[in-house]
Amino acid sequence: GASADEDKTLLRAREGAAALMRGQYDKAIAAYDEALAAPEIADFIEASIYSDRGIAKWRLKQTKEAIDDFN
Repeated sequence: GASADEDKTLLRAREGAAALMRGQYDKAIAAYDEALAAPEIADFIEASIYSDRGIAKWRLKQTKEAIDDFN
């Protein structure tokens, strides 16, 4: 099964996704930041979180930061 850290990471990522869908971009970024702070994240999950956080930053006109997340 998943560890408690993995569960917390996925929960934060889901919170970020929900906030992103509602247009709450600052809240989404904060949730994604928490998810990315986890010590060990599977690469495919980490890539997805960075991509979604990039979208939130793009919507806030944080273009350079968004591009950094997309890369």
